[in-house]
Amino acid sequence: MVVDTDDTLIRPAKAAHELFMVNLGTLLLLGPMAIFLGIGRMGIVLPILVSLLFILYTWIRSLSLARSGPWFVHVHWRLALRNYRLLAIGFAMTLLFLLISWTLERSLDPHSPTHFLAVALTRIGVMPTIIMIFACFVIENGALNQVLRHEVPDRLANTYPPPPGVR
Repeated sequence: MVVDTDDTLIRPAKAAHELFMVNLGTLLLLGPMAIFLGIGRMGIVLPILVSLLFILYTWIRSLSLARSGPWFVHVHWRLALRNYRLLAIGFAMTLLFLLISWTLERSLDPHSPTHFLAVALTRIGVMPTIIMIFACFVIENGALNQVLRHEVPDRLANTYPPPPGVR
């Protein structure tokens, strides 16, 4: 849905998607940094916790815009919040692999060759999050393009109908 909106609303609407991109970049930088520091499994969980702060801020900002903000800006903050669902799926899968790896590590003999299975599951477990990060980069790039073209996705326009006078 193309919206006839003021150009001054473009910048605050873009901010939601730019913040999402910063979050994705932070995830890509914090993960390897934490692993190289030798923090262990916490090195994988730490970036997820930092990302949760970005998600929390987006959620709070979206709520405040719903009460007293321009509709176009609010809908784009909601779109960014909806796109975090994909990242959450990647996080959940990674945490599941880490939990299985941790359980195996606790139950296996540390001197047994099968101990490497826990290490392999940890390495494999990072992949769902990395794949979702790259998918979210593409999706958010499209969302930024929508802002610049003064567009709102139809499904969000139906969920959050525009106030009278917005077309």
